Amino acid sequence: MKIIIIGAIGKNNELGKNNKLLWNLKKDLEFFKNITLNHTVVMGYNTYKSLPKKLENRKMIVLTSKDIKDKDIITYKNEYELLKNHANEDLYIIGGAQVYKTFLEYADELYLTQIEDVKEADTYFPTFNKDDYDIKILKENQENNISYKHMKYTRINSIKKGKIITIEGTDCSGKETQTKLLVEKLQKDNIKVSSISFPMYDSPTGAIIGACLLGKPDLCKKYFKKDITSWFQDATNIDPLVAIDLYALDRRYNLPKINALIDRGINVILDRYVTSNMAHRGGMILDKEERLKMYEIIKEKEFVLNKLPYPDKVYLLYMPYKQASILRKKREEALDLAEQDEVYLKNGEKAYLELAKIYNFDIINCTNKEEIRSIENINEELYQKVKKLIRS
Repeated sequence: MKIIIIGAIGKNNELGKNNKLLWNLKKDLEFFKNITLNHTVVMGYNTYKSLPKKLENRKMIVLTSKDIKDKDIITYKNEYELLKNHANEDLYIIGGAQVYKTFLEYADELYLTQIEDVKEADTYFPTFNKDDYDIKILKENQENNISYKHMKYTRINSIKKGKIITIEGTDCSGKETQTKLLVEKLQKDNIKVSSISFPMYDSPTGAIIGACLLGKPDLCKKYFKKDITSWFQDATNIDPLVAIDLYALDRRYNLPKINALIDRGINVILDRYVTSNMAHRGGMILDKEERLKMYEIIKEKEFVLNKLPYPDKVYLLYMPYKQASILRKKREEALDLAEQDEVYLKNGEKAYLELAKIYNFDIINCTNKEEIRSIENINEELYQKVKKLIRS
């Protein structure tokens, strides 16, 4: 993935006025078309509305919370989801001012048409440190008695990578809820952060796990024509080496999404990761020596062979089985096969606690003297720990 900004600016960084371009330069418009043709272009809502027509032969993405009825236009509310879902594409950022500002810190290249003219404007291109870039003049032009240059800025100073933080948890510890609340709080602190949940059920590999292995009712109904609860029949007793490969496959398939974020300096909060594979597969092996071997097999498989990045820290949300049983009875959604197996859940809990000691997880207890702590109380502890780690 590369992020490329393209725009035309005046002597004082002028961009436009009343949602219109300040200059009508035919050769510059041709330059814009040649650079962006057959690529993905990203813009804000006002820029989208200002276009006289759709940009032909380009995938159009609009960064907005507003509803756009055109089905051919892809929309995102924030840049994190955009970057995550388009990890295999080059993105061309075409305006306006706020969108330029958002993506400047992620940009690999800038194509800026520097116009030797001054006009009244109400939007301006954001200032940036030109020392971070190698600068070249691609071409000089003149139109309508106006001189301008096509400039290319190529980043030479690398972006500091984001950190990877894993949120693990025993059953009913609220990993998904805690991750969501954590990300919301960190983003309010202007910390660049996004989240990814594994298995990624909306991807092909995640769908295989959800429907074929776990027998999640909604996914079985979506993908199976017959009344099938799981192709593997008993997910809790499947050969661990088979299950390992399925979960590892999902993470490897979605690895570009992780890299796309951390390479742009965005911290990634992972709701379950390699350590989930270790706990759930290890929990199926009662012999300790064999279980420890399994942990090492999974580490080798995912981190070495599949080249997944190591997390900077793993946090374990620990909800004891006794309290988890109470919460499980209150769930509205149907339980999958693993969630219905008491022995499987208890063994998984033991494995998580064992892994926490071996690999120095930071344990966050979800109970206090057998009383279940509030969601917010747990989250505040998690938030303070993660914020300190990210800023360290």
